[in-house]
Amino acid sequence: MTAALDQLPQTLVAQAFHYSPRGMALVSIEGTILQANPMICSILGLSDSEIINKSFQEFMPEDDFFVLREF
Repeated sequence: MTAALDQLPQTLVAQAFHYSPRGMALVSIEGTILQANPMICSILGLSDSEIINKSFQEFMPEDDFFVLREF
């Protein structure tokens, strides 16, 4: 799958991220949000500047933290 993504033009990938009807964020290995698309901003009711550089855990319900223990 990585090879297929490497063949796509970068602008196509960026547009798919930006215009997706699904809320998405790019998250670092440490859990820091690096980029957020407009839909996730709309879902959270926040601007991207209010989301970027925060931990994704800040936006998770505490009841879902058990999922993180599995990784």
